[in-house]
Amino acid sequence: MTAWKKASEELGELIGEAVSEYDVEFRKMFGSPVYFVNGNMFIGVHGDGIMLRLQEEDQ
Repeated sequence: MTAWKKASEELGELIGEAVSEYDVEFRKMFGSPVYFVNGNMFIGVHGDGIMLRLQEEDQ
């Protein structure tokens, strides 16, 4: 069984700075920092990676 990898604090700070000028809501999910707009998650940190939710045509 693989151990759960803690979210990178550096990446959490990076995306926090990047979205700081926008009207977003910060939450922690499973110990990882994530940001929401209108109740929808759009960016967060998972382990050593950033997850970004995009519309299909923007992927």
